[in-house]
Amino acid sequence: MGKRTRSGDIERDVRRAFDALVNEVLPEAARRRGWPVASPAAFERLLLDHVLDAPSEVALRGRRVGPLEYAMAVELGARMLEGGVCVAAVQARSRALRAAEPGCAPTAIARNCAAAVAALMRRARIRAPPHRPRPPLTDRF
Repeated sequence: MGKRTRSGDIERDVRRAFDALVNEVLPEAARRRGWPVASPAAFERLLLDHVLDAPSEVALRGRRVGPLEYAMAVELGARMLEGGVCVAAVQARSRALRAAEPGCAPTAIARNCAAAVAALMRRARIRAPPHRPRPPLTDRF
């Protein structure tokens, strides 16, 4: 008879495989192959957005990623490594999902961050330094 494993062991193993893929394997492949994405955070976002069919921050509100979702993300990452899935296409899909979700598009996030910083500065009574134009660059060193 085969050895029985507990579901906690399976969850831990799938999570470890996902972490290794996102933090080591995919970034190394990206450097060698010149992919448009190279950071571990970007790979995690791409894989989870694709598997969850929504921006991961939105889809995971109030819950954790499950072992099945991690397993699907590992499979997608393995297909990227094999060349069966185009990294640029997955990135484009992630961008489209984020653009369709209010508050997830890069411009909306930047706008929200700028508003939050301005509100904190007002609350703390900090004045922004006056804008001073930089001197023009010259050809002389």
